[in-house]
Amino acid sequence: MIKPNQIPLWLSRMLFSAERSLLIGVDICNTIAKINKQLALHFFGTETIPEKYRVMRRWDLPGLGPDFFSSPDGLRIFARAEAYPSAAEVLVDLKNAGHRLFYITARPRESHLVTARWLHTHGFPEAEILFTEEKGTLCAAKGVDLLVEDDPVYVRQAEDRGIPVLVKAHEYNDGVPMLRFCEWENVKRLYRTESQKEAST
Repeated sequence: MIKPNQIPLWLSRMLFSAERSLLIGVDICNTIAKINKQLALHFFGTETIPEKYRVMRRWDLPGLGPDFFSSPDGLRIFARAEAYPSAAEVLVDLKNAGHRLFYITARPRESHLVTARWLHTHGFPEAEILFTEEKGTLCAAKGVDLLVEDDPVYVRQAEDRGIPVLVKAHEYNDGVPMLRFCEWENVKRLYRTESQKEAST
């Protein structure tokens, strides 16, 4: 877990190296967008996910089948989701520092317009949106330097290909042996602090 007052040395060296910019892939669902909260509202009528589902990567619920997110209800969930506080600010900072970003998601391609509008509405930097369930393969092919992800399946895909992953912490990825963070606000504060240190040296 990222400590409250320290970016790990390996990540700091990556982000603040003057040698080259990084290519960073950023997942959307439950990494920068609160999709599980919208699913809880839709299926349970509450913002709180029932405890028995919190450790599950995907819920086994009637109506939540493979085509759900292509349906009007599924697309509305994407459109109505809240952004995690400070997520957009962190990505804007990274892009302004010269790093190259793209969004990588397992959402259906039919959600492209909804997804692009959501990113724009919530102040995320403009970048390519790629749709795939083979995130590890795609990231390796693109030469990605860092992936930001929450889903343990895709974390393992990246890990198998030697790609570092920064994991948005949730109960269902608690056992993932990668660097995890709880709040984007902490990442923003630490990144800006480290940026100021680098600028003064």
